[in-house]
Amino acid sequence: MSEKKMNPHAGHRERMRERFHKNGLEGFSDHEILEFLLFYVYAQKNTNDLGHLLLQRFGTLSAVFDAEYEELIQVNGIGERAAMLIKLMPEIARKYYGNDRISVSLKKSEARCSYFLKELGTRSEEVILLGCLTDHWRLHSLYTLATGSPDQVQIDPQKLMRIALASGCTTFVLAHNHPKGIAVASYEDIRVTESIRRLLENVRMHLVDHIIVADGKSISMLECGCTFSGA
Repeated sequence: MSEKKMNPHAGHRERMRERFHKNGLEGFSDHEILEFLLFYVYAQKNTNDLGHLLLQRFGTLSAVFDAEYEELIQVNGIGERAAMLIKLMPEIARKYYGNDRISVSLKKSEARCSYFLKELGTRSEEVILLGCLTDHWRLHSLYTLATGSPDQVQIDPQKLMRIALASGCTTFVLAHNHPKGIAVASYEDIRVTESIRRLLENVRMHLVDHIIVADGKSISMLECGCTFSGA
């Protein structure tokens, strides 16, 4: 029996494969990228719906890939194999770009501001990132802690600690953006930063800076004298 007879979506899948062969992911929407990826887990299921469900749950494509395995399998229709494939993709990317990441030194506040301005400067939603550093101040890994609208985004301390412990690093940098604001630390930014700094220090880890990005600029809370006594 042919694939088209077995799978009513086979023609659609073949057209998506042809699009990818011609132009890569150029022109693919975020839900189509997830749909295309999940073709290779589900032979017959409508993965377009799954792509939409994942984005509804996590908000952005990067947040889907940064989600915890346990969070992914809570999405209706996402089984263990699909969750494992989604988690595999950023790990492969980190290996692929490993040499470039290792070359990024974030020891100086200017370098941290420049790096996170590139990461967050064009984002339209608020994003909170955690950069995990090696002992030589190189970027080991980068994780999305939360995304969404400014009045809804909050750091989950348990998620942050799971990521920090799993990274094997002891030095970290927080970064987030103010999509419609200015590059100034708010009272809430200072309060949350101090809370996270103390949380990490309880397990002999160190938050050395918090970078804020807004309106094409970035600032270092360390350099502004906010909560940090020094790096």
